[in-house]
Amino acid sequence: KNLLRRLLEQGCRLLRLAFCLLGGALVYQGWEGLSDFLPGAGELWLPVLLGAILSAASLFWPVLSRHPFLRMLFLIPLFLWLSFAAGIFLYGRLAGSPEDYRGDTVLLPLLAQEDRLLRDRALDLAIAYYAENPASRFILSGGRAEQGRAYLEEGGIPAGRIFLEPEAETLEEAFHKSKGIMGEKKISFKISYLLPEHQLLRGRILAAREGFVGAVGLSAGWLFQDALGYYLEEALILFPTLLGELF
Repeated sequence: KNLLRRLLEQGCRLLRLAFCLLGGALVYQGWEGLSDFLPGAGELWLPVLLGAILSAASLFWPVLSRHPFLRMLFLIPLFLWLSFAAGIFLYGRLAGSPEDYRGDTVLLPLLAQEDRLLRDRALDLAIAYYAENPASRFILSGGRAEQGRAYLEEGGIPAGRIFLEPEAETLEEAFHKSKGIMGEKKISFKISYLLPEHQLLRGRILAAREGFVGAVGLSAGWLFQDALGYYLEEALILFPTLLGELF
């Protein structure tokens, strides 16, 4: 019994340390985007705040654990947050795109604050998509749209098949403003959207909101070394989006 008790105590200490490090990683990753004054990075304040709370609660857990109300106030939101992030991960892993689907238009958000490796991977997938579907058109939305156009043209996509919407600062704006461009240029609303895997669920919700019936998400993959932070941040960012749909 004493050995088991000591093992449990050591396990709890290690778990506290893990949550403390997780909170610190969220603070660092979110603050890095904020410190660069990136457009649309305001949504990163939420991970920074929650990361700080998580680290502080882990450090002062011996005090919190003496008060049942404070303990539940910390554990219940933590459980919901981690469960929500796990659900987003499973959706991204399981939400495959049918190989026989051929959207007339590919929406490719290229926001300023996105990871460059994921952005380049999405552009490479767009070039591969064009090779199989030469009649498709591409909407590049966000602060990196100009760089994206140059990349696609170098990859063999004609300039006449690329349309820019450079003003979007968030994923929500990318979908909404791109719809305006598509209506103005009379481009087909039958779309595919290219997003990092952790954003596919939000992309589906936004596509439905904007009236893109039958839109299909194409995964631009994920970065293993940053996956945990991305999915935890996405859970926080997606929560207000879901509340907006419900209410």
